[in-house]
Amino acid sequence: MKKLLIINILICASFWASAQIIFTDFENGSLTNFSTNGATGLGFNNEHVKSGTKALEWTAENGKKLIVTNLNIPANDVNKNASAGAELFIYNAEPSTDRLIFEFTDKAGNVKRTGTMLLNFKGWRDYHRNYKKDYNNGELMLGSDRFLLNECRITYLQGPGSSGTKKFYFDNFTFIGDTETRQPGPHMALDYQHFFQEDNAAEDPLGSYLKKPSSLVIPVATPEELTGLQTVKSIYTRGTGPVDPSALLAAETYVNNCGIGRNVDGSIKGRGMLGISNPDTLVLVSTHIQSLARAAQFNGDVNAKSKLLLFTEYILDQGIAEGGRNDMVTNSYTNVRAFPLGFLEALPLYTEPMRTDVINLLKWSNDYNKIYELNPTPGQNTDFLYLKVTFLMEIACALPSADEAVNDLKFIKYFLERNTDISQGDRDGIKPDGTGFHHTSNQVRYLYAFGGWVERAYSLKGTPFKVNKAAYDNMAFAFKNMFLQSSRGGLYSNAASGRVPFPASLPVSQTQLRQLVEIGGDIVGSSFEPDLASFYNYTYNVDFYGVAKGDFDNFYTSNYSNLGVLKRGNWTASMKGFNTIFKGTEIYPTENRYGRYQSYGALEILYNGSLEDTGYSLNGAGWDWNYMPGTTSVVLPFTELQPKTNNASEWQELDFSGALSLGRNGIFGMNFSQLDKGYYTPSSLKFKKSVFAFDNLLICLGSDISVGNNQGSVVSNLFQAISTTATPTMYVNSTVPQTGTLTVATL
Repeated sequence: MKKLLIINILICASFWASAQIIFTDFENGSLTNFSTNGATGLGFNNEHVKSGTKALEWTAENGKKLIVTNLNIPANDVNKNASAGAELFIYNAEPSTDRLIFEFTDKAGNVKRTGTMLLNFKGWRDYHRNYKKDYNNGELMLGSDRFLLNECRITYLQGPGSSGTKKFYFDNFTFIGDTETRQPGPHMALDYQHFFQEDNAAEDPLGSYLKKPSSLVIPVATPEELTGLQTVKSIYTRGTGPVDPSALLAAETYVNNCGIGRNVDGSIKGRGMLGISNPDTLVLVSTHIQSLARAAQFNGDVNAKSKLLLFTEYILDQGIAEGGRNDMVTNSYTNVRAFPLGFLEALPLYTEPMRTDVINLLKWSNDYNKIYELNPTPGQNTDFLYLKVTFLMEIACALPSADEAVNDLKFIKYFLERNTDISQGDRDGIKPDGTGFHHTSNQVRYLYAFGGWVERAYSLKGTPFKVNKAAYDNMAFAFKNMFLQSSRGGLYSNAASGRVPFPASLPVSQTQLRQLVEIGGDIVGSSFEPDLASFYNYTYNVDFYGVAKGDFDNFYTSNYSNLGVLKRGNWTASMKGFNTIFKGTEIYPTENRYGRYQSYGALEILYNGSLEDTGYSLNGAGWDWNYMPGTTSVVLPFTELQPKTNNASEWQELDFSGALSLGRNGIFGMNFSQLDKGYYTPSSLKFKKSVFAFDNLLICLGSDISVGNNQGSVVSNLFQAISTTATPTMYVNSTVPQTGTLTVATL
């Protein structure tokens, strides 16, 4: 109980450090340091709070200021990159053309930082900026511009159509020390250009939001387009199901604990909600909305519907709304997928204006307005393509205006097409050689995004919104590249697997390849596109489509992935390196910890069938990571194979690594000098190696192999096989799996 009491005391207080004001939530009831130059004074109110039981109330007059004095925040704190953030919560009762001007001054009263907050929202929003990063056109402020922050002034300025006074509520003022990622909303649109874009930031929802042209004209949909809209809607109409009684009870309890009620003026009130940017909180809120919606729709539960509508109004008011910090990073797959679900299931129960408010929330949190960008730089984030495009289509189908829905489906079609544009450098997407990129390299494991693209494009087949031939050709090019790296649509190399080694199958399916064939057929006016249909028949050794199997037993190069591939009959030889630009491996805290040598000139022979048929036991059980097939490596204890850091990617010092094709034959070469990035004790490994691939013969040559620092013996490896039995069954230069006795040989 003592701990709880102490926590409560801390929460309900202003934080002071060496006479500087860091934070206040106004729970102490003191107006010390707060004043206004207007005729009406300041006070406290419990009608609208962000936490606790009090918020500062200001009845503002046009041109008057709310002033916070004697902040006394040292210049060194204001100049810290990571922690020089301020977050001030403001409640606005109704959207308007008005604005608030924020000024931060030094001891002498000189204004050092200025920002504008548009009052184009209803409910709670934050003024959230970093003094060091967010006031200089996206550039860091110079150290010479640091200052002792002494005063904050907030000026109310009326816009066209406004008059009289306006009441605002303020709560949870953090003047310094905020470290969270800023995610400005439309209320910060005038200052968007000043916000620093963090390399590891969440999605940029305001940047996406601003892509919609203000002059956009929505044409009247044609009968053909309206028919196409109904076809697409039939695919993206989300159904509902039964609710688990325990989930419904949890939702009802959560809503009750929010203490939601009404003020005298009819506005919503309740306990303040601070975790509006926390992914777990956001998903929890959506889950409870889903439970209430299911009970209302599936069970006819009137009480659940009442709670759903009340709770939705409350969370919108608290800032889980358009312009809130609810656009989650796309590497958080589970949260990104889960957050929209409850709201989408509840949409049929909402009436206006709440339904539009929820659609705007979904648009915002899914960067919907990206669809309006006409000329994006090729190489868009494939995680976004994989995770969010389904929601974009579902949101478009949910729009109340059929004309608007048709218009947006046209933009989504265009967006899908732009996501197949050939990209350059280390950006995501499809490269000039057909290679697919994510995380700055060709890691086949991540190319499930291409399968997602196919499913979305397939849903538009036969409608006015179908993708064009150029987009189809680019995606077919990428699919061919991916499948040609594999053993007839099955295994692909461990060297191309990224941070999840020993892949058991391609990340795209046979069904998705068939869908792509039929997308092409729809474009050319047939049931299938003949070229890719021939490739499909070759890949799966079938006569599914009425065209001859193509002959793809050739040597292929993909130099954006430092890759050469020889295909013959039932086997595929994959030769993989890396260089100064394209990395050879990716290591995460709990994934691929021993995968350092993954692409050190790897040569893998992949047979049709399972991992075990090729000699790779599932998930690499029992694998000695020193001996990657085809690689040249330094044999180290497993403790030395692990990087010293949580994350590690491998690049090298030299550029030369790639392959040349002579049609059915070809060569692969790699010139290697190990790059010391501090992840390991350096071994200064160097080598040159080549693979000459002729007919069914692979000639492997190595030269100038050296190692330093007495780190271990150097080996060049041909093959390593793992089995859980003494008499494994696998392919060994054969057309069918062989059973024999496992032996150990060192060359």
